Amino acid sequence: MSIQTEKFDWGLFLLFALVFPFAILFSLNYPNVVLEQGLSHKIFYLHVSVAWVALYAPVFSAIFGIFYLIKKNDMYDFLSVSSAKIAFLFSIAVIFSGRIWAKSAWGVFWDWTDARLQSFTVLFFSLSAYLLLRSMITEKIKRKIFSSFLSIL
Repeated sequence: MSIQTEKFDWGLFLLFALVFPFAILFSLNYPNVVLEQGLSHKIFYLHVSVAWVALYAPVFSAIFGIFYLIKKNDMYDFLSVSSAKIAFLFSIAVIFSGRIWAKSAWGVFWDWTDARLQSFTVLFFSLSAYLLLRSMITEKIKRKIFSSFLSIL
């Protein structure tokens, strides 16, 4: 089975680029204002859903990595890497949307004592290392096997 990665990647990017602005628009305009928090609570309608994707995408990456190690099918490697890339992008979105809320709630953009913020930062750096190490290996089979093991970790 051959995979046309360029068409598939651009198709997903186009779909994301079309749908994401509507998600932001609806999440900020549709809900009512909570009096205690004012407008700052509306970021959670976007922030929480993005956080769930950022947390589950590495799980799918690990599952597809295991499937690749068992079956040696290139489709599973492609799905594993795609899941890691999605998790990487969404972890960036979680960190920035969390900072927007933190400024209005705590008065600072970054609180070193918040475990959730720190855990997403660790997730972001882990995914950065995964994608960086994967891009450094030139031999295709070694890259796929190494990144499959790394996605499981």
